[in-house]
Amino acid sequence: MERCLSLQERARLDNLWARASFACNIHFNVFDQPEFRDAVSETAKLGASYKPPPRQRIAGKLLEDNYKSCVVEQGNRLVFDNAMLLGQTFMSDGWTDMNKVPILNFCVSTNQRDALVDIEHCLDAPTKDAEYIADSLERGFQALVAAMVASGHELKAAEQSVVQVLTDGAAACQIGRDEFAGKHPWMLTGWCSLHVISLFFGDVFKRVQLYSRTYDRLHSLIKYMRSHEKTVLTFNKLRSGKEGVRALGLPGPTRMAGKYSMIADGHKQKDVIQATFTNPTVSAWGGKLRGIDKGYYESAKSTAFDTALWLDVETVTKRLADYFMLLRLADGSTPAMGKIYGRMLELDAAFTAREDDADEEEKQVHAFFQSRWEQLSSPLHCAGYALDPEFFGRNQVNNQEVMDGLKEVCNKWLTAEEAGKALEQWLQIVTKQGIFGQERTFEQAKEMSATNFYLLHSSVMPELAKVAQRVLSQPIAVGICERVWSVSYTHLTLPTILLV
Repeated sequence: MERCLSLQERARLDNLWARASFACNIHFNVFDQPEFRDAVSETAKLGASYKPPPRQRIAGKLLEDNYKSCVVEQGNRLVFDNAMLLGQTFMSDGWTDMNKVPILNFCVSTNQRDALVDIEHCLDAPTKDAEYIADSLERGFQALVAAMVASGHELKAAEQSVVQVLTDGAAACQIGRDEFAGKHPWMLTGWCSLHVISLFFGDVFKRVQLYSRTYDRLHSLIKYMRSHEKTVLTFNKLRSGKEGVRALGLPGPTRMAGKYSMIADGHKQKDVIQATFTNPTVSAWGGKLRGIDKGYYESAKSTAFDTALWLDVETVTKRLADYFMLLRLADGSTPAMGKIYGRMLELDAAFTAREDDADEEEKQVHAFFQSRWEQLSSPLHCAGYALDPEFFGRNQVNNQEVMDGLKEVCNKWLTAEEAGKALEQWLQIVTKQGIFGQERTFEQAKEMSATNFYLLHSSVMPELAKVAQRVLSQPIAVGICERVWSVSYTHLTLPTILLV
């Protein structure tokens, strides 16, 4: 039976804890951690018969035995608690390891933390077709739900915390993803934005002559310079101290957006590249070359001073700059659900304004852009555009696609009555009724995150706030899955999900 403490005894112990916290430099949030409170509680039950282990034991075997499980449990708590509040996105990506074995990973992402759920080798799969991918997604999803239930969450709540499924745009992935989500009617699906925008760059550099020609010529020049010690060392010496001039680089064969990066870098490298070929050391080296080597040198030098090439480089750099910023937005750490849709509309409007003056190649580029955007657009992107305070006043109510997306999301996650209330609350914002008629309300929105805007006003629009916070917290790309491939396989011995 627990003994009741007197006020004096409690005060004395409280002061001892406070002194220990200060003297030992213990963070105050330590006292809120359940592991710490459990240790204190269990120690108190045993009384004076138990002595805490010395420093050497804690820093040695005890730490080794408990470190991994403690990290996993704390990581799970951070991910799961956030997911229960704001939802999470379940995503997958494929890769082939060094032994040519196809593998899949499964990850979850919340607006604060990301985690690896599982990695699956496809050794026994006859083919990675849509049926196999759908089954694999289901296995990964069940592993996630099991980990959440083991952490104390209810089964139904754990399942419904997953609000979006993301994969890349391969046909088998699309069909498998949609088949999997069809079994869980509250889930929405989407393409990885990074993948779709990268495909756009692939379309441009493969199929539009100006862009493919410019890339091929500049790539050949930079490849030659990187392949010869005299030119690459001289270039690096000359670029030293020049702001914005990067080292000579070449993109990987599948990195389509990297082709633009190479050209944009080349635009800034022009003067240094030309100075390299007029440098006395390089000129003397080139003068000694003979035969085919001499021909390659003269060809590279001629390309470096070709005015037409540099005019093309400048044109490509300027025309694709805004599209590349779209890619950066998709790959950034800022939550971009809704923002990507807004930027897409801005790019479309900018082209429409100059369409009469655009040449055929510009029109080709924009046609590819529109085609890829049709693939990327989804109810979540549309709802995000309607809900992000940055875009209030953009007349979304007259955009049928946006309104359909917002309605679909509300109907997926809310009851019919709640969905009706949420849409009414959204109309109050866009028509500036009540508190939303005050300019100060929208000025405040500019100084905080979109999710915090809805948290602040959740008391007057609870249904809409619930939807908006979930929508605006979801990622738009599977970048976390890409980064997982650099995680050591030793992590796979852990019993549950892992923070990345």
